[in-house]
Amino acid sequence: TGSPDWNLAQRVWGHASQVNRGLVGPGAVLTVEVEATEALAAKDPEADSKKKRRPGTLSDAAFRRKIQQTKSRIRRACGELGIAGMKVTLEVRVGANGRVKQAIPQGTMAGSSLGDCVAREVKRTRFKAAQRSSVHTTILSI
Repeated sequence: TGSPDWNLAQRVWGHASQVNRGLVGPGAVLTVEVEATEALAAKDPEADSKKKRRPGTLSDAAFRRKIQQTKSRIRRACGELGIAGMKVTLEVRVGANGRVKQAIPQGTMAGSSLGDCVAREVKRTRFKAAQRSSVHTTILSI
């Protein structure tokens, strides 16, 4: 209970409760939150350099390569829901951390059990981290 992080957290919560009770203005919490953010950033000086080494966004080529690697898993999980050769078009939103935020079936597969299954499997895929989120469209043959 004596670490700098714990003390900072206590200050943020303390100020927030004072705002809720009308004892101080909302600016007090903002000031403490800014201090907290700066303190955590100062703690890991390599964080900025790590982020700078990441590409701006996930490239289409890197996205396609990773999807290609996961096709067999998707076929195993979803193959019985469709006829061989069926195509599912997906819009895939990948967060900066490399996790899939959304995979949305498009066209005739929107709302179908096959489209939903493929989307669920694509959501399990992890991509390389980037500085910003990205959106990709892919067509998967089952």
